[in-house]
Amino acid sequence: MKKLLFTIASYLTASLGFAPSAFAISTVSLTWTQPPGYQSTLYESTNLNGSWTTFGVVNPPVTAQPTNQVTFFYVAVAPSTAGANNFIGAGNATIGGGASNTNTGYGATIGGGINNTAAFGNATIGGGSGNISSAGGGFTTVGGGNNNNAGGGYSTISGGKLNFARGNYSFIGGGFTNLAYNDYSVVAGGLQNNAGGLESFVGGGGNNTAGNFATVAGGVFNNAADYSIIGGGYSNSVSGNYSIVGGGLNNNAAGLEAVVAGGWLNNAVNGNDTIGGGDHNTASGGRSTIAGGTQSSASGYCSTIGGGYFNIATNDSVTIGGGIGNFAGGRQATIAGGSANTNIAYIGTIGGGILNLATGDYSTVAGGEINSALNSSATVSGGQQNIASGYMATVPGGIQNTASGDYSFAAGTQAKAVNKGAFVWADSQTANFSSTANNQFNVRASGGVLFTSGSGAANQTVSWTPGSGSWSFTSDRNAKENFKPLDSRKILEKVAQLPLTEWNYKGYGDRHVGPMAQDFHAAFPFNADDKMLNSADEAGVSLAAIQGLNQKLNDKDAEIQELKQSVAELKKLVQLIAEKK
Repeated sequence: MKKLLFTIASYLTASLGFAPSAFAISTVSLTWTQPPGYQSTLYESTNLNGSWTTFGVVNPPVTAQPTNQVTFFYVAVAPSTAGANNFIGAGNATIGGGASNTNTGYGATIGGGINNTAAFGNATIGGGSGNISSAGGGFTTVGGGNNNNAGGGYSTISGGKLNFARGNYSFIGGGFTNLAYNDYSVVAGGLQNNAGGLESFVGGGGNNTAGNFATVAGGVFNNAADYSIIGGGYSNSVSGNYSIVGGGLNNNAAGLEAVVAGGWLNNAVNGNDTIGGGDHNTASGGRSTIAGGTQSSASGYCSTIGGGYFNIATNDSVTIGGGIGNFAGGRQATIAGGSANTNIAYIGTIGGGILNLATGDYSTVAGGEINSALNSSATVSGGQQNIASGYMATVPGGIQNTASGDYSFAAGTQAKAVNKGAFVWADSQTANFSSTANNQFNVRASGGVLFTSGSGAANQTVSWTPGSGSWSFTSDRNAKENFKPLDSRKILEKVAQLPLTEWNYKGYGDRHVGPMAQDFHAAFPFNADDKMLNSADEAGVSLAAIQGLNQKLNDKDAEIQELKQSVAELKKLVQLIAEKK
């Protein structure tokens, strides 16, 4: 009986088109036609000096049939052509050198190094030690380093140690124990960083984590949620999508689109909250902002704190510019600065100072110390211990002034405008000076009162001084011009003809005696206003009339003297006539 001898090597080479090599494990089906008169026998082939070795035939030789088929496993080990103990088990695979490298990926390349493994097609390992290109999708790259694993299709690790590029198209530049976990993720370097999200990025640093489409540029122990950014720093966290932490220490941007630019232990809690820096600040109102400072809180919607220390903004659209320990609780309230100020007024304002209080809607305390604006539209401009408690009441400054009447005004020292519309101005005397009636004008001036029109030669002044009993006005010859002589007798005649009556002003009970302005103006047209009387004109007319009266009396006296003399002469004449009789 003739025997038909097959060697697995010749069959595989003929059927596969190449000589298999390097640790390949496959299932092969061998089919042939048995010639008449032949018995089929399948032999194991051993050729240690040849191209490869086969062993491990599973099925025994088959019975003689016209067509026979056998299925068996084979393992092929090729002797290395460069380096030492390198193994190639796939077509077009290459090992450039090194030792104990294994390449079983079709078209894969290992440049050198030691104990590197290219397990899938078109993988590349440049060198290093213990590196693996293990992705089923192939086309992975490990440039070098130690114990790196390019596990995702088209993934790349440039170098470093114990890095794992798991995601497809992922990239690790280097460093130690970094993980590019998801597709298109990138870790540029550093230590134990994790780009775990889709298209995430970690620039470097250590123990940083980036979610989907998130970026951590660097730093240590930073954690960026989906679509968020951390610039660097230490132990910062972004848990809100699209949020940003620029850097610093232990900062947290928890809200959607929240921002913490820097500082430490700052917390932007809700959507669009922003903290510029500082420490221990919390912005939680939604669209609230803290620019900096320390231990401040903006919990009102759209509230703002510019900086400072221990400032609190609790209502919508409130603003604290800075300072220490200020509290803005009224909607749209403002505190520009200062210390320990409280504004709970709707659209109220405190400019600064210390321990000031605004509670009335639209009220204002511009500054000073321990001032209060307690009613709607009330204003205290400054000073100390002033209170504006009336509606639209005003205290411009000073100390211990109170404007409690609506529309009232109190200024100076201890002025008390307690009536509606009252104006009270008090000098520096340390005693209360109060209004007594509505719409009253009150002035306490121990040094007198002076009204003046300006300065220079044309200046006119009206004044009052304690003890004078009346007002004084400018009458200096040097302040006057256009002098004309008077006919006092004519003025007397006009005064004598001037109507004088007793009367009272409308709405008032007090009675008065005097001329009407129109009558006085008709007789003495000294100015264009015939509705007003000028006390200087009245005094001048009165003096001129007195002079005219005096002239008239002098004339009468002269006439009387002449008459007396005539009478005396007549008496003498009568006496002489009588004696002659």
